[in-house]
Amino acid sequence: MNWRVSDAARHPLGSGISQVLILSPVWFAVVETHPESLIDLRVHAPFPALVEYAKSFDFAAMNSQQHGHVPAVVILVQALESWRASVSRVGDT
Repeated sequence: MNWRVSDAARHPLGSGISQVLILSPVWFAVVETHPESLIDLRVHAPFPALVEYAKSFDFAAMNSQQHGHVPAVVILVQALESWRASVSRVGDT
C-alpha cells in the first residue's frame, strides 16, 4: 500500500539517539458484524400469506415504473419459487 505523507498520521517517538517514526492511516473502516438492526427475511421458508402476496405480482405485465416499486422480498420469494421448481424438475428426471 502506497501512502502519501498527507494520508498518514505521523507519530514520532524518541529518546536520546534512538528514534522511531510510526505511520498509520488517518482513516480506517469499522465493520459491525452483528448489527442490532439486521433484518432477517428468512425467505427460504416464507409464510403462506407472503407466498400468495408474491404470486400476485406479474412481472411480465409491468412497465419499468411499476417494476421499480415491487418490494425486494417479493422478487426474492418469486426467484426462490422459480429456482425450487427448476431444481425439482431436474431431480425428477
